[in-house]
Amino acid sequence: MGSRVGTAANGLEEKFVVKPEDCATLAIVSFSSLQHEDLKVQMMARACYPDVKISKQQLQFGECPSNERRDYALTVTNKNEDLPLDFNFSKAPSFKAMPSRGKLLPGTEHTINLSFEPKNLGKISQEMVLEILNGVYRIPLKLQGHCDKVG
Repeated sequence: MGSRVGTAANGLEEKFVVKPEDCATLAIVSFSSLQHEDLKVQMMARACYPDVKISKQQLQFGECPSNERRDYALTVTNKNEDLPLDFNFSKAPSFKAMPSRGKLLPGTEHTINLSFEPKNLGKISQEMVLEILNGVYRIPLKLQGHCDKVG
């Protein structure tokens, strides 16, 4: 959200500045060019927490030869009916999320393709984080797979 400009009953133009990225402040209201220092403003706001559901938090990809790939379809649901949510998956060696970032619209479900692409032999365990609202909310995903042969 950016700034919105409105007109008061007395004809003066007032500027309202809303900054949702500032967690400590819900809104900043700025009145410029007013003659009175004492001004009472009635405001009402509604706050809501994100409500995200993911199909699985621990994924076992099994055996995969090096330079090949195993995929898993992860379902991410925004259960909130009002709040769109920006998401981002952190990077983890040998694992990839596609798409790695995007927006979950209210009440929608998205499928994210998680891939295991080992480059080295051995058992690989990593943590990938699903970040919601620029990292304000973090959901860890435990990912495992193993590579026993060269592909």
